[in-house]
Amino acid sequence: MDTVEVGLALVAVGWAAQLACALKGVRRINAAFLTAYVLGCALLAADALAKNMASTAYLNAACSLLAAGVLAKTLSESCCRKAEKK
Repeated sequence: MDTVEVGLALVAVGWAAQLACALKGVRRINAAFLTAYVLGCALLAADALAKNMASTAYLNAACSLLAAGVLAKTLSESCCRKAEKK
């Protein structure tokens, strides 16, 4: 498998995790989805950069960074909820 295939596989696994939660009735963003998505997009960006596809690399890097921001916010809210319950 090359980098693109691994990156796309991670994105697909992330979406599958999100779909599984949605089918259970969970209406929030799954951290597993975001983690896989961030890593997948980062690999796609790295591969595009290695192939001198700058605009594709920048767009994938932007997607990865934005998703990482959502992941950070999601995890911080999750930690706050756990602290409030104690």
